[in-house]
Amino acid sequence: AEIQGLPGFSSFLGSLSVDEIKKAAECGPVILLNYAEAFIDGIVILPDGKLSHIPLTANAPQLLTKLSLGMAEVREMDTDLPMPRASRKVRLTKGDPMVELLRTLWSHIVKPIVQYLLDVGVKENSRIWWCPGGKLSQFPIHAAGPYVEGDRNLHDYFVSSYTPTLS
Repeated sequence: AEIQGLPGFSSFLGSLSVDEIKKAAECGPVILLNYAEAFIDGIVILPDGKLSHIPLTANAPQLLTKLSLGMAEVREMDTDLPMPRASRKVRLTKGDPMVELLRTLWSHIVKPIVQYLLDVGVKENSRIWWCPGGKLSQFPIHAAGPYVEGDRNLHDYFVSSYTPTLS
């Protein structure tokens, strides 16, 4: 209560107002990714303040298990390399655990969001902001794509950034 009494902190640890939610998307659409026990969905906040719900998958436990196993395999592969992880050059070949992870993220989570953004007129090469919740925050959403010659990946459509919260 003491902090909420300070100027600019009236909503500290409380709910955001509609105006504060709209303000979050001033620099580009914000995509909240929500994981619930049974499903994953997205809430897209557009710069004009429009909110849209995008259902993504109804079998979240299976998908999260697959993604988590994929991340573990990628991490294990990275530790076997003599060079630091940051300088590793990913070879995007069939069977590469990173490629499989990025394809799974694309098909189950990112592609429906990209399609929605294009359908509502968000210009390509615009900045979008990902706000993944809980377990979803560990995955490289910004790098998702089909990684098939002739197909476009997320970075071919939009410039991705992350935000930990709407505020």
